[in-house]
Amino acid sequence: MRNALAALLLGLLAACAGVEVDVWDSQEFAGSGFKTYSWRSEPFSSDFYFRDAIYVIDPILRELVDEELAGRGYRKVPRDGDFSIDYIYAPGVRLGAADSTTSNIAPRAGVRPNTNISQAEVDNAIALSGVKETRNIAVQINNGETGREVWRAVITKIAADANTPDRERTRRALSTGLSRAFAQLPRSGEA
Repeated sequence: MRNALAALLLGLLAACAGVEVDVWDSQEFAGSGFKTYSWRSEPFSSDFYFRDAIYVIDPILRELVDEELAGRGYRKVPRDGDFSIDYIYAPGVRLGAADSTTSNIAPRAGVRPNTNISQAEVDNAIALSGVKETRNIAVQINNGETGREVWRAVITKIAADANTPDRERTRRALSTGLSRAFAQLPRSGEA
């Protein structure tokens, strides 16, 4: 019983730790015949380090985006590419929905006959259904001539430890999110 409960709890934690990706339709981008791109903003300077997560995220995100786009045949140029790419980083929160196992919580103390859920399960369900801190990144592609946004993807991940950004965990989450986000973009020059 304990092993089954532990496996269930680990499964719930793994599900909460997943990366969500919301992608715009890529039809407008696909019809543009883009071949080159440039970053719209400059990378953060590595001359100093701040404890903020963005200083961990920025170089990793840029490296992974460059790899994804190069793999699709796009060529990076210093400026004035056929399209520009940038991102917005925004920490957020998500309100959890109460789990069905919290339904046997009584407003008063006492014995609840005919319940087969242990108090530990109830406590875990309550703890896992609370407010969760998230890390959200919107990757945005703009037409190089008009400056108009033609594609966007929003990558969201529940923050496992918001106070200590882990480079390897960040790299894995961004790699997963970006590969899913860019999956529908066409190869360079396809119209």
